[in-house]
Amino acid sequence: MKIKLSEALIKEYREEAIYSDRSIYLWDIVQRGLGCYVSPSGLVTWIAQKWTGGTNGKATRRKIGTFPETPLDKARNRALVELGRLANGEEVTQTHQQRVQQQLAHLQRTTVGQAFAAYYRHRTGLDIDLVNKDTELDRYWKEVKRLFEKHVEAVVGHNTAIADIASPGIEAVLKRLDDAPATKRFVYDFLGPFFKHLEKREQISKNPMDRIDAPKISAERDRVLTDQEIIYIWRTAEIIGFPFGKFFQLLLLTAQRRTELAQIKWSEFDFERKLLTIPMERTKTDRAHLVPLSAQSITVLQSIPKRFDHVFCSDHRNPDRHPISGFSKAKAELDRLSTIRDYTLHDFRRTAATGMAMLKHPPHVIDKVLNHVVSQKGRRIYLRFEYLDERRLALDDWGAHIAKLIA
Repeated sequence: MKIKLSEALIKEYREEAIYSDRSIYLWDIVQRGLGCYVSPSGLVTWIAQKWTGGTNGKATRRKIGTFPETPLDKARNRALVELGRLANGEEVTQTHQQRVQQQLAHLQRTTVGQAFAAYYRHRTGLDIDLVNKDTELDRYWKEVKRLFEKHVEAVVGHNTAIADIASPGIEAVLKRLDDAPATKRFVYDFLGPFFKHLEKREQISKNPMDRIDAPKISAERDRVLTDQEIIYIWRTAEIIGFPFGKFFQLLLLTAQRRTELAQIKWSEFDFERKLLTIPMERTKTDRAHLVPLSAQSITVLQSIPKRFDHVFCSDHRNPDRHPISGFSKAKAELDRLSTIRDYTLHDFRRTAATGMAMLKHPPHVIDKVLNHVVSQKGRRIYLRFEYLDERRLALDDWGAHIAKLIA
């Protein structure tokens, strides 16, 4: 709307904008190119506008203050100066170039870790280190955070500029998860919205996920090793020896998660009580987990040299920082020597759970052995009994069953 601006008129239109909940543009006929934008909240912003390129050109605008902090007479003077600058094409070009350089500098400063922390806060409203364990949503985001740090940052780097991440880097992340198809699909599914969010916010110029096809969704596995397969795998693990052979045997005996068991330390054992404590920092459920040790588990542990704090260590140059890794290569050797195929290391957990059920141990005890999260909220919050004696009996029976097989 073009009118002769006055401070009284501006106040009237501000009240109208608030009452009607709509924005209003007012343009001054005294100082051409001066306008004010009145927002529905009542904020009045002074604008200097210069049209370039004739009737089909475009407008270049500059904010020159707010009302009433900047009164009308000063706004007209500022507009006159600013319009003079805009009349010079170099000023417009220079301002644009400065803005581009600032955006590029911002992109270069934003690291992968910073970008993910900001995205996490945007989606959950929580700081990345704060998790409420009592809601399904937060358990999901806790898992997203865990897998992002474990698999994505481990490959592309925590301090790498987010603008430098390209499709080959994400393909490398997913390639490392070929042996864990469910995890691979989960990582792919949360990386898509993450990079789309960054693209919308212009933190990246190109979305690295655009060229990557979604991994196939694997069917739910139900593979359980037969008794004969257990015998072959156990005896092959004895041939392989330390560290992976002993690790495979203990994995089958304890039914624990592969990564959690691979990082255990001698300091976490209480051999008098025959108990292993996996600290909460390393468990998927974010709570300390007690693992009773059967006689067979203790026999395996007694055959392992106590040279370093980590029980399973493949890097003797820096053992305390590098527990075993390279599970795919080690399992390929186990498969080749045992001639057993079409199974994963995670199937050891299912096999042990099935074996304990076969030995008449109830599901709630087996869940405790596996450190599963109880699905029903009431049981999860109020049923805190650990069933430690029952778990010990279940693992003792399972260890005795394996000992009977290999005998």
